[in-house]
Amino acid sequence: MYPYQGRIDFAHPDGYLMGADELQVKDFVTAAAPVNATIRIPRGHKQIYVIFTRPNDSKMQYAAPVGYIDEDGYTFYLDTMFFYDDPHTLYKWPQPVWDAIARHEAITGMDEKQAGLALGQISSSDDMNLGNRTVKYYNLGKSVAVTFDHNKATAIQPTQF
Repeated sequence: MYPYQGRIDFAHPDGYLMGADELQVKDFVTAAAPVNATIRIPRGHKQIYVIFTRPNDSKMQYAAPVGYIDEDGYTFYLDTMFFYDDPHTLYKWPQPVWDAIARHEAITGMDEKQAGLALGQISSSDDMNLGNRTVKYYNLGKSVAVTFDHNKATAIQPTQF
């Protein structure tokens, strides 16, 4: 994500959105990211950015890519990137799982959805067999590999990319 004050400040990236971060959406804009900008969606001709604030800081606005524009039109990733309702009301998970998600850490026994909320988007995996594979998460620069067996985390290891 990038700071936003009437334009996207690509020169000063400011972290990543995690799986359960709450956002106050203000607007959507289009912009062409510079070649050296880190974005995790296809580039197309331009990208579509959501402009938002965080609940604890309504003055600072940010921009995060949520789609792109190309010769075929607009492509959005909103449904795969965001929850429209508070995940605490959608999922009735035990408090230790929610506490680990808030700390952005995986714990043994988590399923892949819980680990994804805690650690962010999957960076790579060794298999497409959901729940029975090892998945690497970027996790805010503290890369973690989580091994799942029958959709339960059985091993959690720091890793390199």
